[in-house]
Amino acid sequence: MSKPKKSKNELLRARLKKADKARSERRLRFHEAAVVDGQVAQARSSWDAGYRQQAKRQLETLHETYPKNSRVVETLAYFAQEEGDHVRELALCQNLFELLPEQLDVWMYLASAHLKNMHPATARRIFQQSLERWPNHEFADGARQSIELAEKLVRNAKLMGDVPESPELYELSEAHEQILLDLLQNRPVRVISQAKRLLERWPCFVPTRNNLAEAYFRTGQLDLALQTASETALIAPDDMFAAATMCRLLVRSGRIDEAAERCAALAKLPIGTMDHLISATEACSLLGKHIEVLELIERGNEYLYIGDRHLRALLHHLAAVAAANLEQRPRARELWEESRRIDPSNQIVAENLANFRKTSHEQHGAWAFELDAWLPFGVSDRLIDLADSSDRDGPWQTRRRALFSEYPGLPACLSAVLQHSGPVSCRLVFLLAKADVGLPLDEPLYEFAVGRRGSKAFRREVLDWLEGMLSR
Repeated sequence: MSKPKKSKNELLRARLKKADKARSERRLRFHEAAVVDGQVAQARSSWDAGYRQQAKRQLETLHETYPKNSRVVETLAYFAQEEGDHVRELALCQNLFELLPEQLDVWMYLASAHLKNMHPATARRIFQQSLERWPNHEFADGARQSIELAEKLVRNAKLMGDVPESPELYELSEAHEQILLDLLQNRPVRVISQAKRLLERWPCFVPTRNNLAEAYFRTGQLDLALQTASETALIAPDDMFAAATMCRLLVRSGRIDEAAERCAALAKLPIGTMDHLISATEACSLLGKHIEVLELIERGNEYLYIGDRHLRALLHHLAAVAAANLEQRPRARELWEESRRIDPSNQIVAENLANFRKTSHEQHGAWAFELDAWLPFGVSDRLIDLADSSDRDGPWQTRRRALFSEYPGLPACLSAVLQHSGPVSCRLVFLLAKADVGLPLDEPLYEFAVGRRGSKAFRREVLDWLEGMLSR
């Protein structure tokens, strides 16, 4: 049965309604354009005047309101580029590409951002595709030169050893780069899936095995992470990243002595890339191997000045922590100041500097990381929940027993926290011990109380509690 025809009045009303909607949308677009143009101009002016943090905050807020406005995204990408924040720049360029997929210059921005993040195979493909779509565009010569550079970088990386250049080489390289990107953007489930597929074809490909171990860890599969890292260390005993991954996972499983043994050998391995150096210095910092940290950074000194600014700032911070713990105070202050200059957003650097300025009785001691760095994935939230709970009834005891049964190495992890972490993390461990006297933390807490780490008042508080427990 056919639908009845609409009357002329109904058709007219529908047309008027459609016209009203179009006018309303145009008004919204004009309003958005006016707001965005004004705010972007203001942010650019603040940026040029040296108020960079203020300019970034202003545009980040604007981006939350207008997430699909290409001008806001492009300006934020420019800010990231100017600061040398290559990771942030790439994320924004990907966003911009989704908004403006038909604009040639956006293709160029995206490919260049991949190059800066050392994704040469991905950059090569994007440059090639741009030439296929626009063979004689104004950036064509630059794109061809960038393709040559990308191919040189892929060959020099020697991901497949000394295998000659081939389509398979670029396929492997790009698959590896995508895994790196997914890991960076915290998509571990996707990393596991992609890594397994890649390892079916290249089972001894060490970089992907390292990333698979990290992805297993981030999904709470600590045993699988350790198994993968252990196998990788056997396949590539001289790979610094693989050795560092094994050390970090051993720490987080509470096998501190094993980690320390491996750390001694790790510090002597050859440094291949910035990632190798970062992973090794992090592993040594977790174990309080301050001399090894400084020796590693001395060997990889060039990485203090090149590459992603967040990583450079982290290296300066780790060196500062090592120097401070070795009583090299002027050097530590200088390194922290440089770290803050490179990356003003790093909160732990600011906290260490604030702690550094306190009197000797008030100081806690330098620390590289907070609680999470020593624990299995996701455990810190469960510990905080236990410490914050005012009820110590049956359900609380059940949760406590379940946690420490699931992770039997947790007391050793908490002992390492007391030795190497910051004041907030150390106080959490103390609160856990006070909440549950059954935890085997008395000896680590005593060593903390009679040591030099922690403020004098905090150490006195811990010692008084321990003495009170003994007198009962």
